[in-house]
Amino acid sequence: MLSALMGVFTQDKILACSAIATPRGAGRLVAANYDWRARGGIIFESPRGQLKTPTRFTDEGHTASWTSKYASLTISQFGRDFPMQGMNEAGLAGMVLVGPADYPRQGPLGVLTEVSWMQHQLDLYDSVDEIAEHVDDFGLEEVSAKLHWFFCDAGLKCIVVEFRQGKAVVHRDEGLTVRAVTNSGYSESLVAWERWRLSHQQPVPGGYDSMNRFIRLAALQSADDEVELVSAINDVALQGYTAFQTVFDV
Repeated sequence: MLSALMGVFTQDKILACSAIATPRGAGRLVAANYDWRARGGIIFESPRGQLKTPTRFTDEGHTASWTSKYASLTISQFGRDFPMQGMNEAGLAGMVLVGPADYPRQGPLGVLTEVSWMQHQLDLYDSVDEIAEHVDDFGLEEVSAKLHWFFCDAGLKCIVVEFRQGKAVVHRDEGLTVRAVTNSGYSESLVAWERWRLSHQQPVPGGYDSMNRFIRLAALQSADDEVELVSAINDVALQGYTAFQTVFDV
């Protein structure tokens, strides 16, 4: 069943996933759309102290195993330990979005599939700083799609993690000038935002192109409460294809 679902996921078009956090110092909320043809998802509880040895689809490199340090709740359309979005008990929230990626094939601690990589972060880490410290630990085997990730923690810090040319790229602190991500590379999205901002173009671009959604989220990121944040994520949802929306209070 899992392999069949993965086949559908890779062959069809991934639609307009988006994520946004409240501005620095303005709140503790992170909101995201998961846009896809199939509706709904399953919430999985992962307890502390559980041994994890994720499914692999090739024999290249040794498969990583670990024991979960933190309990988490995740949402998936594939199955346990293949999360699209989730948060652990330490307040670390993560979400996956399709985006440009070139994964490393090997890592010092083994190889994971890209769809299980986020579960490893939620199982073992309590902050985005820890993720950044360990981002080079694993090679990634692509079985589903090219992905990037958005994480925020209880300390109100966020990061975007991408893999480009086989290397991890982490956007954080002063490099994360917009606390949002869509389906384009983050650096390219910032260039598009700055170009629009400096051009004084009006109105804010509509439509569901990834760059346009990023510009709209950047423009709407004056939000300082839940209602405004939900309005922002609703504004970039693709009507008829949003499988689920979440708001995490980290």
